[in-house]
Amino acid sequence: MNAALQDLLTTYRKLPMVSYFAWSDTKARYRRSVLGPFWLTLGTAFGVLGLGFLWSTLLHLELRVFIPSLTIGLVIWQLIAGCLTESCLLLCRQLINFAHNLCIILLALLIFPPPLSAIQLLAIPGLFLVIGNLFWMTSLLSFLGIRFRDLEPFIASIMPILFFISPVIYRPNQLPLNTLMVWLNPFSYLITLIRDPLQGICPPLFIYAVASGLLVSGLGLTLGLLSNQYRHMASVIFNNVTVQYPIYHARNLSLRHQLIRLSTGGLIAQESREVVTVTALKNASFELRDGDAIGVIGHNGSGKTTLLRTISDIYSPASGQITRQGKISALLELGAGFDPELSGYENIVRMALLLGADRKSIDASIPEIESFTELGDFLKLPVSTYSSGMLMRLMFAVSTSIQPEILVVDEIWGTGDAAFQTKSERRMKELLHKAKIFVLSSHSTQLIEQHCNRIFRLEHGTLSEITK
Repeated sequence: MNAALQDLLTTYRKLPMVSYFAWSDTKARYRRSVLGPFWLTLGTAFGVLGLGFLWSTLLHLELRVFIPSLTIGLVIWQLIAGCLTESCLLLCRQLINFAHNLCIILLALLIFPPPLSAIQLLAIPGLFLVIGNLFWMTSLLSFLGIRFRDLEPFIASIMPILFFISPVIYRPNQLPLNTLMVWLNPFSYLITLIRDPLQGICPPLFIYAVASGLLVSGLGLTLGLLSNQYRHMASVIFNNVTVQYPIYHARNLSLRHQLIRLSTGGLIAQESREVVTVTALKNASFELRDGDAIGVIGHNGSGKTTLLRTISDIYSPASGQITRQGKISALLELGAGFDPELSGYENIVRMALLLGADRKSIDASIPEIESFTELGDFLKLPVSTYSSGMLMRLMFAVSTSIQPEILVVDEIWGTGDAAFQTKSERRMKELLHKAKIFVLSSHSTQLIEQHCNRIFRLEHGTLSEITK
């Protein structure tokens, strides 16, 4: 449980970075279209008009009563559905979309104003309860989605059914059926928490009690599953570390198949165990200390990239133990973390945040990055307009602007024109003098001999050290 709590705390500390990514994605959508996310808002507005006139007639309700209720319900439902279908990683993006859709709610309440009172303020704690419940729901679905590849289309397929059994269009008291059936749906509470206060109706206490109970129990369930997962993973010197890639049988990854297997009493359990495992790194043991500069060599497919990503805490070992101390910076893949719709300046911030820098240090490093890249006004343009050489200059400049204690580099920085190679080698030498540990993967023996004092060879996942 402690490991799961620590993971959630780490996620909380990353909220500024996640928020920046969500906002930069919104800016990119505005650049693709003048209206940006307001296209979704416009679609919601047309949906309110169409559904409003149709269902107000069917339910024999006045528009001044029905339109505000429908608008609020539909906007909240879009937040719920967007979070559940796009998972926790895009929760901030859905909240931004929700903020845009608030314009429709405001317009509906201005046209059909409810009685003003302090009750409207109850929508604020209601919104926090909704966001809290969506957080654990999306976290849980993200966790399960790693295991079951068809979970996402399954959720997308049942959302239309959930829409009609949730009080989005109607209110529970407007149904000819027993309202108890509606309250068995947890989404009913999330919608009511915001819709009722905005319309001047105080929600019953049991609504808050159930929503709070869902939040506590849901977080407990999520933490419990995460803790169980941590017990099956190695903690993060390399000591007999093995990294494996499981290639599951197609049916093994299916949620539908697992449900059928359970219903048949395990008759097809043997088939579900058809898993092929590729061992990319096998029983690797070594220690890296201050002053070590490691060169990693080996043929293509020998496990060099796996080793670098495991050192960088991107991959977790199937067995063995890894202990890391110090800030790690990894330069592994050209263009990683870049958004092609955003400018060079905005991508500098994105990538530096991914490398663990804070906004103050990023802003201070921008002039130096400008000077090194020599991209000039191109930094104001979307990186989709860059050549591969310009993209490499920018990525290299940002990656090496962060002073890490452990620097992990793939050989992509050794490519480019002659002038850039000379400039990058000079910068790498400066960075190497400051980094406590340096790991470089390369096919160039000249680069290895020039920058490294220890050499690791990988052959089919087996690591050995070569005397230099």
